[in-house]
This record gives sequence, C-alpha cells and structure tokens, in this order.
Amino acid sequence: MKAKKKPIEIDYFPFEREYHNDILKWGTKERPIRITTPRCPDGIATMEITTLEGVMTAKEGRDVIIKGVNGEVYPCKNDIFEKTYD
Repeated sequence: MKAKKKPIEIDYFPFEREYHNDILKWGTKERPIRITTPRCPDGIATMEITTLEGVMTAKEGRDVIIKGVNGEVYPCKNDIFEKTYD
C-alpha cells in the first residue's frame, strides 16, 4: 500500500540560535522543551523535547523543530524535512 501526505500547513523553525526563544515558547508544562549547550569544543546546542513518545533530542544546525497540526512539537532531521515539506 502507498499513502500520500495531505497538504497540511505546519509551523517550524530551523534549530539555530536565532530561533531558540521562538522554539522554547512552544513548550508547555506537560511537554517541556529544554536547550543545553554541552561543554564540548564544538559547543553545538542540544534540545530535549518531551513528546507523547518520550524525550526526543535535536542538534543545533542539524534538525528542524516542527509544531504539528495538534500542537505537538518534535524534531525532524534536515534532509527528511526537505524531502517531505515545501
């Protein structure tokens, strides 16, 4: 079987420093979003997003943060995002 995604508009932000505050506003008490910066030399921030499936992790510059049609927030790899969305 095959299926095609319905043409539904979603909100998103690339996980980049200039959008950190915008992404954090999507967090809720029940589904918090947290950004951490590891003490490693590259200093790439990591985002932890609490979803219905558990905590998902995103890497700055490598992921897009999506807000779905039901208000759910989750990360998506850049290459998958580009193949899936216009």
